[in-house]
Amino acid sequence: MEIKSTINSRSRGVLDVIYRDIDSLKELQERKVKSVHAFCFYKDKLVLVYAESKGYWAPPGGAVEEGESIEQAVEREVKEETNMKVISQYLFGYQDSFEP
Repeated sequence: MEIKSTINSRSRGVLDVIYRDIDSLKELQERKVKSVHAFCFYKDKLVLVYAESKGYWAPPGGAVEEGESIEQAVEREVKEETNMKVISQYLFGYQDSFEP
């Protein structure tokens, strides 16, 4: 599936984005992943974190650090922002953002 949309970035204006669902990291091919978000659940509830500096709620996530795998970035960001441990991961999609 592919969904085309736009997002309003405070620092970069309106960006065109395309969401694509995938089944494995192999489908990313040579794309450089700069950030991750994790849809975490506790019991039957979706976990969100409040970003004070941005003024909104979102799934935990952030930048992928140099030399870090996508899976490692997810584990680190979830731990930093929620103090939760990632039990299992399932990649279900990615989003390409295109700057003007």
